[in-house]
Amino acid sequence: MHPRGVLRVASAIFLFFTQVTPSSRPPLESHGGSPIARTQSGTLIRGIVDSDNLLVSQFLGIPYAAPPVGPLRWAPPQPAAHVAEVKATELPKSCMQYASNSSSVYTRDVLEFGVPGGNDSPMGEDCLTISVWTPVWAGWKGGRGRHKAKKDGGLPVMMFIYGGGFQTGGENVPYQIPAQWVQRSQNLIVVSFNYRLNVFGFPNAAGLSEQNLGLLDQRLAVEWVRDNIAAFGGDPARITLWGQSAGAMSVDFYNFAYYDDPIVEGLIMNSGSALVPLRSADTSHSNFSFVASQVGCGNQAHAAAELACMRGVPAQTLEQFVGTYQESGATPGITFAPIADGKVVFANYTERALEGKLANVPAIIGTNSEDGVPFAPYNPSGPNQTIAQQALLSLFFCPAVKPPSSQPDDVSLRVPGQLH
Repeated sequence: MHPRGVLRVASAIFLFFTQVTPSSRPPLESHGGSPIARTQSGTLIRGIVDSDNLLVSQFLGIPYAAPPVGPLRWAPPQPAAHVAEVKATELPKSCMQYASNSSSVYTRDVLEFGVPGGNDSPMGEDCLTISVWTPVWAGWKGGRGRHKAKKDGGLPVMMFIYGGGFQTGGENVPYQIPAQWVQRSQNLIVVSFNYRLNVFGFPNAAGLSEQNLGLLDQRLAVEWVRDNIAAFGGDPARITLWGQSAGAMSVDFYNFAYYDDPIVEGLIMNSGSALVPLRSADTSHSNFSFVASQVGCGNQAHAAAELACMRGVPAQTLEQFVGTYQESGATPGITFAPIADGKVVFANYTERALEGKLANVPAIIGTNSEDGVPFAPYNPSGPNQTIAQQALLSLFFCPAVKPPSSQPDDVSLRVPGQLH
């Protein structure tokens, strides 16, 4: 599906949940020429008006969690420390990831689906940030973040989780920047955020009690939006969680994990669900230990020592090894993806659904029409449509309507040259 088509569909779906019409409100008041908001903790967030979309205020790269570095590498996310002011005027760096240069639709045809610059893109471990796009009239006054119109409690909020096979993605993916959408609609706020990926987000290490750290990042981001979106003119009672591909899987994982306290009021899943066969089945933690053995942390006396050693290895060293090894096709293969832990990812979703352990909120699930194309061998003249259609059906459409009879082991949604 063409990017604009996806946004049109998403906009229509969102209005189904929100039933909002644009209202005429006073323009945003600024402080020192910048739109501002103040979070629940009192932090002043200084944003910027989009130069190409003058009806849109952007608040880019706001920390929602403490930097997951040093002893916090591979730890559950911690809330960000209070600071007096945040300058949120530039798109933030992405979390650590490896962007392939092999031929694929993502590296040859639709570059706007990847992080700009590939492996030269700004990225790092200190990446847990959130960005907010809102109409400039959304109701700040005097920099205090007070919504002027109380009758509706603020604008509805669309919170997006990017895809990328839990290996790539970020707030700075050009196709997913919603400024034009907010400019056109003027009736919603869009939020995007980074979460940890691959070995940093899903380490599956023997020395850890929590393995699905990227999914825990997502929950903390939702809590941040609940607590702070009113300062940007949004309504914390009208948050819709929307994801695509691995982001759609994340939405469904969230649906089952936090069914008794979902916070959000709606779910949208584009090309993905909890039943998509993308899991790690490495119950022996061999993938993490293999990487450790290749970066100077092998032959440790116990799991805690292995983990401590790995926390001292430069992030770029880890990412480069994992990325190049996976891309080489070497055996044994290694996978860093969500694993069933009985906490945020479960082994049997049919059972949980029958028990009613899913959020009691409206949900829409669908499949983008061209999402099988990246899984067909790359051909500059166009993909093999039979292979593309089969990939779309087996990976996205069929798991959405019928549970698989079995769960494949260590399946990664790997495209030649790109993880999707």
